[in-house]
Amino acid sequence: MLTVKEPLVQEEKILSSRFIGVLQPLLGADFKEAKAKIEELYPKATHYCYAYKKGAAEGSSDDGEPSHSAGLPILNVLRGSGLDECAIFVVRYFGGTKLGLGRLTHAYSDLAKDLVAKADPYEVATGRKALLEVPYPSYDLVLDRAKRMGLEIEKPTFGESIVLPVRADATILSAFLALFPELRVAAEEECFIYRRPSHDQG
Repeated sequence: MLTVKEPLVQEEKILSSRFIGVLQPLLGADFKEAKAKIEELYPKATHYCYAYKKGAAEGSSDDGEPSHSAGLPILNVLRGSGLDECAIFVVRYFGGTKLGLGRLTHAYSDLAKDLVAKADPYEVATGRKALLEVPYPSYDLVLDRAKRMGLEIEKPTFGESIVLPVRADATILSAFLALFPELRVAAEEECFIYRRPSHDQG
């Protein structure tokens, strides 16, 4: 599955209207909460049009624009992008000049296409996140081996021991832990692992 990790924003002005497009990741998130956040970020907009895709679930809205002029064109772009677990919102502040149906539809679909073209896609898999308590004498070796085995390493915390957050495929994490019996797993939970698409590697 391909998705995005971070929101992407682009703005266009057509005649006197402002169109603000947001490509919003939804993995592990609720669509309604994401929509509410967009409405909070861009208050008093005339229209909040969108399309989203979460696996087999998808939807769209024209939010007061002419039927099929906004939501469906955005959804068609999203369907053709190969991206999943994300939404495209296009917020419009109407400036008083009507665009006409054809130009309006192109405004929404073109902005969605621009967002998809600029997206930074990742492949996603389910993995494990662990907080590892690492003795200071072992830290350099643990860090080197974690990098070699492809674990995602987050910022450590230094105290009596070093707390090192890592993410990895469950099988890789188990193999890594087997190499260092001195490590203590302070916490462990399911998480998402993001990797560059295979054709981008190397």
